[in-house]
Amino acid sequence: MEFITGLFDTSDFPARWRCGHWTPAHGWLHILSDVGVWAAYFAIPLVLGYFAARRRDLPFRRVFLLFVAFILLCGTTHLMEAVIFWWPAYRLAGVLKLLTAVVSWVTVLALVRVAPAVLAMRTPDELGREVAARTDAERRLTEANAELERRVEERTADLGRAVAAVAEQKERLWTTLASIGDAVISTDAGGNVTYLNPVAESLTGWTNSDAVDRPLDAVFRIVNETTRQPVENPAIRALKEGAIVGLANHTVLISKDGTERPIDDSAAPIRAGGEAVAGAVLVFRDITERKREEVAQAERTRLVALRADVATTLASDQTLPTALHQCCEALVRHLDVAFARIWTLDDADAVLELRASAGLYTHLDGPHSRVPVGQFKIGRIASRRQPHLTNAVPDDPEVSDRAWAAREGMVAFAGYPLAVED
Repeated sequence: MEFITGLFDTSDFPARWRCGHWTPAHGWLHILSDVGVWAAYFAIPLVLGYFAARRRDLPFRRVFLLFVAFILLCGTTHLMEAVIFWWPAYRLAGVLKLLTAVVSWVTVLALVRVAPAVLAMRTPDELGREVAARTDAERRLTEANAELERRVEERTADLGRAVAAVAEQKERLWTTLASIGDAVISTDAGGNVTYLNPVAESLTGWTNSDAVDRPLDAVFRIVNETTRQPVENPAIRALKEGAIVGLANHTVLISKDGTERPIDDSAAPIRAGGEAVAGAVLVFRDITERKREEVAQAERTRLVALRADVATTLASDQTLPTALHQCCEALVRHLDVAFARIWTLDDADAVLELRASAGLYTHLDGPHSRVPVGQFKIGRIASRRQPHLTNAVPDDPEVSDRAWAAREGMVAFAGYPLAVED
C-alpha cells in the first residue's frame, strides 16, 4: 500500500517547469510533441483493436495484442512526460517506463519465436503461382489421361473379346465396391488397409487416402457393446485362418471422431492365383436403425403383453385383491421394475389402503399400508390427481426417506392416480 501511495507522492520533486530555464516556447514544444505522440500512440491501438475484433482468423494474434499493449504503454510514457511539467510524479513515470520495457522485451521475444513461422508463410504471389501451377498440372494431367484412355481404348479394342471381358469385369467390380450399400475394407497380407469404399469412409471417419497403408486395427476399431473390451478383428482372423469369419454379436464400431455405431460384419481371405492368402476383405454395415427398431419392437411387445395380462386379469371373476396383485406382478414382469404397488381409496376415512404389492416388496403391512390422502408422495399423487415421474429418486423432494432410496439403489419412480370417475 505504501508503495502504491509513494507512486503518486510528488513532494520530493519539483514540476518540470521549475527545473532548468524553460522558455514557454521550449516547454510547450516538448508538451505538445509528447501529447501528439501520445494521441497517435493511443489511436493506433484503437485501429488495431478494431481490426483484431473484426478478423477472428488473424494469425499470430498474441503477438498482435502484444504490439497493441507495447504501443499503448509507449504512448502513456509520452503523456507522463507532458504531465510532469505540472505534476512531478517521477516514481509513477519510472514504473510506466519499466512496464514499457518489460512488455517491449516480451514483444521482442515473441517476435523472435514466431519469426521462422512468419518467414515460412507464402506470399500472395507465391500462392497464386502455386495455384496456377496446380491448375496447369491438372489440365495437363487431364489431357494426358484423356490421351492415355484413348490409346488404351485403341489397344483394348485390338485385344479381342476375352481381354475385353476381363476389363469389363474388373471395372464392374470397382464400381460395385464404390456404390455398394455396405461398407467394404480390403487389406494386404500384413493386415494393412489397401482400400475403403465411400460407405466405409463414412462409418470409420477415415478417408481412403488417409487410411491406406495403416494397420486395420487403427482404422477399424471395434469393442464389445457390453464389456467395452476390444473385439478380435474378423479380418485379422481371416488372414490367420484362411477362412470366412463372422463378427460376434453386440459389437460397436468406434469411428475416428469417437462416434459409436453397432455393426455386424464378416471377413474373407483374398487368394491370389493359388492358395496363398494375399489379403482380406471386410464387409460391414451400420445396424443402428435395426437395433433401434428391435428395441422399439421389444418395448411394443412388452406393452402389448402387459395390456393383455392386465385386461385378462381385470376381466376375470377373481376377487379384487387377487386381481390387483396379478396386475402388480404383470407390471414387474413386463416392465422389469423393482417393485409395483397399488393403493385403493377408503372414502370414509380419506385413506389410501395398500391392496397389492409385487417385486422386491410383497408385504402389505408397514408404514405405507395406510396413507392419508395428501400425505407422503403417494397421498399427494391421489390428492392432486396428477402423475409423478422422476429419474432421480434420491434427489426428489417428494421422497420422504431419501436415505432409504439411496441405500436401496432406487433410480426412477412413476406414480399414477387410478381414477374411476370424476
